[in-house]
Amino acid sequence: VIAGLWLFMLASRAWTHGPTRLSVATSSQYGLIGTLLFNFAFMSVLPSWANEKKPGVSVALSFSWAMAYIVIVYSGIGIMG
Repeated sequence: VIAGLWLFMLASRAWTHGPTRLSVATSSQYGLIGTLLFNFAFMSVLPSWANEKKPGVSVALSFSWAMAYIVIVYSGIGIMG
């Protein structure tokens, strides 16, 4: 829900202000590593989740769906914002 709201707000801003140009590369990568590590912090809770899950839940399927969702949401936010 929050990702949908975020994408809606980015799209409405783009609609009113128009597209802007972004550089492909920048000389300052300040904060990039911290942001990337924070975004994928769920990896640290995966072992705990695996211990708590029900026996019929597939780890591979659950992990694949979670990664697909993250890639779609991050790509959408990256393209829109």
